[in-house]
Amino acid sequence: MKKTHKLTWKQAEEIRFKRKCGATQSWLAREYNVTQAAIWNILNNLAHKTKPLTKQEKLARRREKRRIKNFNINNQQLAQMYEQVNHTCTICGKPPDTRWKTLNIDHDHTTNKVRGLLCTRCNTVLGKVEDSPQLLMKLRDYLIKHGKTY
Repeated sequence: MKKTHKLTWKQAEEIRFKRKCGATQSWLAREYNVTQAAIWNILNNLAHKTKPLTKQEKLARRREKRRIKNFNINNQQLAQMYEQVNHTCTICGKPPDTRWKTLNIDHDHTTNKVRGLLCTRCNTVLGKVEDSPQLLMKLRDYLIKHGKTY
């Protein structure tokens, strides 16, 4: 049977444990059908140093990389922003939507400068009016004209 160098992370952990319990490298190599060099690499932390990431951890890393690329904001800075707004939307003061559970990073699309953290509803409204204060004033006047008061 052909020997392989491929082992899973779990197998590497088992090998480390069995070695601590007194198993020899040659026995481990035969047991897992790998070369003694592969066993040596595992025992000297040259292979399988860390546990593979879960899907959620991979997603969190991807989100942070994208946030750094787009807005130059890392997880620590984002946490500070959340603390500053007390984990609520900057405009309406409500907590994040129950569906998404996070606030959106609002930014100026021309300069890419971050303005604050908004709930999905407020962020969508700003997008629909294309960040136009004049259009927002017209909407306000329209609501007041038709009986909607504050």
